[in-house]
Parts: sequence; structure tokens; C-alpha cells
Amino acid sequence: MLSSEAEKKWGRSYLLGLATALLVDDITSASAWATQTACSIALFISEVEESEIGWIVDDKVPLLNPKTRDLIQGNERDVVRFLKKRIKCNCLNDLYKQTKKLPKVGTCSGCQKQMARKDLMICKDCRVAQYCCVGCQKQDWPDHKEMCEYVRQK
Repeated sequence: MLSSEAEKKWGRSYLLGLATALLVDDITSASAWATQTACSIALFISEVEESEIGWIVDDKVPLLNPKTRDLIQGNERDVVRFLKKRIKCNCLNDLYKQTKKLPKVGTCSGCQKQMARKDLMICKDCRVAQYCCVGCQKQDWPDHKEMCEYVRQK
């Protein structure tokens, strides 16, 4: 466990550099492994920034906010944007320009189908879960209910 603020800052900088290097070094092949690894690192950084360390409740992983939800889905566009906002160098500029052209993609919390975020409905209570139709929302409610209440309380 990092004890001082300087150590925490160093650790955050190291992780940002590592995730950035994964994406920049892999710019030509854009492998799923590099994107997923950078995504995992970005999620950890997000958790540290939010100071929400314990997010597992009854073996479920509550998505605490839309930013975390989008990172968990592993969309390269969101990962690059997250990292670019947090680094001082320009090394992600080219990749950011490329990924900015990609559509904003989300995943239905019910059927797990990926589609354009603009076509997904968002749970009005927690503002995190996304659904492609009312049927998926109703079908997912028994599983979503506990997480929804937890997120609303935060």
C-alpha cells in the first residue's frame, strides 16, 4: 500500500505511462490485448481517483458512474480519451484523432448486444445501466435492482 501522497502520485504517473506506452507502441496493429490491458489500467486509475476501492457487493460489480461503465466495456475510443486527458505529452494525439472517428459504442445491460450509445436508453435511477429496449430493461431488473439502489445511495 502506498503511504505518502508522493508515492501515490508516482504510482499514478507510472500506470498512466504504462497504459499509454501499450497503446502507442501498438498503434499499427491495434491488438485487442493492448487495448484491454490499457483499459484495465485505466479502470484502476479511475478507481484510485474516485477513492472507491471496494466496489464488489455480493459478488456483483456495481458500475459506479458512466465513465467507469464505458471503460469496463473496453471501447478503445473511451480508453484513449481517458488517458489523453491525464497525460502531459502529445504521444496519444495521432491515436486520439484516429479513435475519435470511431462510433461511441455501448453494451445493453440486458442482452449484451453492442450498439451505438445514442441508441441505448439509460436507467433513469442510477444513470449507469444501458438498455436497447424496454423488454431488456424489464428482463434485467431483478439482476440490476440491487446495483441500482447501491449506485443511487453513493
